[in-house]
Amino acid sequence: MRANTGVRSRQQSILHLARRVLSGLTRRVALALYLLPLASCSDFSSASRSWWLRYHPEEDQAVYVEVMDGLTAEASSAEPIRKLVAGWRRFPAEGGLFTFDLDEELDWSDLPEEEPAERMRAILASLREQVKVSEAGLFRVGAEGVGLYRAIEIKDLSVFLSDMNELVNTFLDVEWREKGVNVSWKHLDLSDETKSRWRARARAREPWLTRTGATFTLDVPMTEGEAAGMIRAVLEDAEDFPPGSWFMRALSGVRIADGSLTLSFSPRDQRFEGLSESASDSLDAEHAALLKTLEGDPGFVEFDRAKLLERVK
Repeated sequence: MRANTGVRSRQQSILHLARRVLSGLTRRVALALYLLPLASCSDFSSASRSWWLRYHPEEDQAVYVEVMDGLTAEASSAEPIRKLVAGWRRFPAEGGLFTFDLDEELDWSDLPEEEPAERMRAILASLREQVKVSEAGLFRVGAEGVGLYRAIEIKDLSVFLSDMNELVNTFLDVEWREKGVNVSWKHLDLSDETKSRWRARARAREPWLTRTGATFTLDVPMTEGEAAGMIRAVLEDAEDFPPGSWFMRALSGVRIADGSLTLSFSPRDQRFEGLSESASDSLDAEHAALLKTLEGDPGFVEFDRAKLLERVK
């Protein structure tokens, strides 16, 4: 009994760390650097956000650029904004319940000195090596508005994807061993067979997202009947994926075979891009104080949007 309690404790410790590191990645399957926030838990919001991810298959590198126009926040959000300008690698920039923070100082003291914990350390060290904020700043939007931009470089895209797959699998393996696979999508209840395939994928540390040349491939093991049902559910809820969305513009193939649903993405010019707008862009009562604080520290720059976008052309 005592031994079983020890195993459970070790699993819970690793799971706790994995959730902190990886808390946003199971909410949406997409490129790892673009995660949608929950605004109610964020440090600030914006009237609109534009983003681009340009990858170079030959050099095996990528650049991610985002521009947030019309920040709205309370004065207490000045410090997080300063940190972002200084190069804070938090995604999404505004934070939220689901975040991926490469600069968070993690407490390893309650983790057992065994292989899963050491693997987590190695993955995080590698990710921190691969991801760099090369440019960031604040700019004015009209008389009272504030904008934030940043450019992020991924040094080795293949290593980055391998690290992210490993991080996802470490999280899922411990999560599912602890609680079982409890997932449903829309009105589609997943069978025990599909759940078993997911657990096997995580245990075997096999990748979910890969890249071959200019094409990204997302491979999700499941029965063919459930894969077909998932595609049907997407078609029935087509408003979630309008033709102009980044997902549909980049999608180049759908395949149901060999026990998997496989989606291929080959965007034009190897560039993913998207735009999201908020339903409300009203300024908070403390916005004037925030603006005054940011005006002095870190200050505003002369923002050349066209020059920034040269990075992702």
